[in-house]
Amino acid sequence: MGTEEYLHLSSKLYEHNPDFNLSEKALYIITWLKKERPGLYRSLVHDFESIESEIYARRECDTANSLAAFL
Repeated sequence: MGTEEYLHLSSKLYEHNPDFNLSEKALYIITWLKKERPGLYRSLVHDFESIESEIYARRECDTANSLAAFL
């Protein structure tokens, strides 16, 4: 999954699940995945790490653009 797809799908997750307990569910899913499917877990970690800096950069730009709209 690339940066654009991740950002789009993650925003949809929050839109459709405003009360979604993301941190606890994510921790449970990661724990299970690491235990039951360690190869898939390693692959997903690698995939995320390859786009991680782009994700953070986009989030920072989006925040700055949102704040600039109020100035």
